[in-house]
Amino acid sequence: MLAHNLLYTYIASYLQQMRLALRPDTTLLVFGVAALGGIWITGVFIDRALRRLTLASVTLFTVAAAILARRAAVHCARAARDRPVGPRVRGSATQLQTAMGEAAR
Repeated sequence: MLAHNLLYTYIASYLQQMRLALRPDTTLLVFGVAALGGIWITGVFIDRALRRLTLASVTLFTVAAAILARRAAVHCARAARDRPVGPRVRGSATQLQTAMGEAAR
């Protein structure tokens, strides 16, 4: 969660340093809308497919983090900037907490 909050705080500097022609307000709006989509998807599927949903979410997050960790990924991000990470990431906290609750039963 700290990493997400740091991203929100320093998004303008990051976009400028990476020389991306994206406005911080638009970037945060797209990310927020995508996050709502991820939360909705989690709500729909969490009771029926918790394990698969959690594994898929964590796997997609790991893949996205690995791609973004490399400077070359910025070029990929430009091509795919309309497909933000939010829907794949935002449900993971709820999924992991629910999985822990289920395991504790």
